[in-house]
Amino acid sequence: MFADPPNPTTTSIYVQQPTLQFQYGAPSAIAAYASSAGIQNTHFVAHLGTLTITTEGNNLKDPNLYAINMDTNISISGYVNYDGQYVLAETPVEVWAITQVGGVFKSVVQLQNGSTNLAPNAGNILNNQSSMSSYIILINTTKGYGYFIPGMVYTITNSNGLGSFTVSVDPQGGGSGSVPVPIVVDGQVLPEAPIINVGGDVTPDIPFEGDDDDYPFTHEFLFSIVSNVDSFDLYDAIGGRKAAIATAQLQVSYGVPNKEYRVQIAFTSSAPGELFEMHLNGDPSQYPLPYYLYLDGEYMPKNVFTLWDGIFAPTGNTMVQRPITVVVQEGTLLDGAPQGAYSDTVTVLIIPLDSI
Repeated sequence: MFADPPNPTTTSIYVQQPTLQFQYGAPSAIAAYASSAGIQNTHFVAHLGTLTITTEGNNLKDPNLYAINMDTNISISGYVNYDGQYVLAETPVEVWAITQVGGVFKSVVQLQNGSTNLAPNAGNILNNQSSMSSYIILINTTKGYGYFIPGMVYTITNSNGLGSFTVSVDPQGGGSGSVPVPIVVDGQVLPEAPIINVGGDVTPDIPFEGDDDDYPFTHEFLFSIVSNVDSFDLYDAIGGRKAAIATAQLQVSYGVPNKEYRVQIAFTSSAPGELFEMHLNGDPSQYPLPYYLYLDGEYMPKNVFTLWDGIFAPTGNTMVQRPITVVVQEGTLLDGAPQGAYSDTVTVLIIPLDSI
């Protein structure tokens, strides 16, 4: 009587990218497989992580990734260049897995919620190798070069990020069904792994830094907020009065003397709606007071870029300032407002433009 041979051990490890970053074209880890995977230089791509499945038996069939809580429609939110205008938009993206064995491209598949075969119709994918690697990427293939703006960050809008996944393979000794494979993440053995880290239920922003070709400038801009007031009386922001809350300061260094420099500037906040809102106790769930924001007397709509020009650097260096003021919207909301302290957090976005 002979005992059955032991079933070879199959393991997997998922290494999340320590720093997420968008770029045009294939990231360096998958550059060798870009053409085979259909990744073009106009595609907007972020490498999220790498899944490696290893087996002792050099025999691996139907490696399967099962995505959990991955939304059907995935989008990123951030400012984009739409017909020459900088606008806040949600842009669709997809999650792909690009698989290679021994440095040879095997497959590219789009991940969906549920089961995805990482090597469809491949039979034994290993071909005398001991492991396979699948690179997980986030990609937009439709918008083209110049749509996404260097220096911006883009946020995955889906509330659960990209969800998590499990791994399974066909049993090497034959038989029906599939065998679950534990996943090692940061040294811990897990039944399922998150595609990207989500800390405190907040999906990380993914920056797009661009490269030297995206920044054809020799000068530098330094933006800061000065004279930021701790508080103001609502009386000073109604009845035709504008309450001063801060000063925007912009410095130009290493410029060309007597050239005019320009930037695009926008103000935004995390509160929903088209208007800025202060909230009681600074809590977005409490009573709102809508308000209007002005830069040097010019109305600044929320999330809309406005040109700040007329910046001259006679010696190549200069500093300019513009006051920031607010006006509280009058009406029933103001009349019925409970007493207390109201506040809002405003983010300033700056896009440098080349000199004229």
